Amino acid sequence: MVFTVGNGDFRSNFLRTGSTDVRWCSSVYDPTRFGHIAIPTDASRRYDVVVIANKTQARSPFTGHPNARQRVELVHRLAERFGPRFAVYGKGWTGPSAQGPVDYSFQHKAIHSGWITANWDHYAKEEAYFSDRLPTTLATGSVHATTLHDGFEQIFPRTRDFLHFGRSPRAIVDQVENLLAGFTPDDFVSRAREGQRFADLHFRQDDQLVRILNFDELVIDPIKARSLWEQNSRVLEEL
Repeated sequence: MVFTVGNGDFRSNFLRTGSTDVRWCSSVYDPTRFGHIAIPTDASRRYDVVVIANKTQARSPFTGHPNARQRVELVHRLAERFGPRFAVYGKGWTGPSAQGPVDYSFQHKAIHSGWITANWDHYAKEEAYFSDRLPTTLATGSVHATTLHDGFEQIFPRTRDFLHFGRSPRAIVDQVENLLAGFTPDDFVSRAREGQRFADLHFRQDDQLVRILNFDELVIDPIKARSLWEQNSRVLEEL
């Protein structure tokens, strides 16, 4: 049995190489590192929109990550539209918007520096795919705009308050502009909290381990497991 985070080519590649039982599982976030920091409630933030992503360059033709050009396009469009109210964190970026790399475990500082986070996925055509950027951002507490993939209507029902999608970089930029025009600071905070609850319910790394171990029959009681996670989380917070 194989678990993979995409239902398109990812799954087909495993089947083609001999796997007979290939199942989808989502990317997840680490609840020991994210989801504990309070969402700032100040009426102002340094930026309106932020991106956390590296700018990757292929070492040779046809070896780079797919859709890297669209990621660059998104960053350029956001910089043109929002100017000094936009920031991009990560390796490889230059220009006034570039803030340099951010430590993975402390990315809440970058996420909470703006009202909205935006992203363009590598593997933008892969069905049901998203990286850990999405659950980590929701768990940290932010309204998020990102790539729309086939299959998302089943994975993300009733999430329009805190999660927005686009089929192109231009569409995501338009989404961001509409959100900024329609939401107040209090709106952004309340919707970010809804996103946190959604991520906690669906995308915790520890819960996913239980789901995988229970793939054929109930081996571990998910409710009892969750109570143990919560006890451990409280101990960590006290430390």
